Amino acid sequence: MVSRKIELKFPEGLHLRPAGRICEKAVSFSSRITIRMGSREYNVKSVISMLSARIVSYTEAELICSGPDEETALEEMARLLEGRNAEEDAL
Repeated sequence: MVSRKIELKFPEGLHLRPAGRICEKAVSFSSRITIRMGSREYNVKSVISMLSARIVSYTEAELICSGPDEETALEEMARLLEGRNAEEDAL
């Protein structure tokens, strides 16, 4: 299991379109992927779970990945959830 503190960046809050994109990416990994906010955990592979988190702009959370591809899942999902892209990481 690996985890990292992240800042979720969704200027209009997390709504259906970005939640769907996030879940689509998450299901491409074998690992279990969750976001912990306070005492609650949300399944990143479930659109319903992500929408129920009621994520607003610049919310702090912990991204947790557990499974055979956990390191890759953590890096790629953190990048997506924080609104970063590969070009920014290279700078």
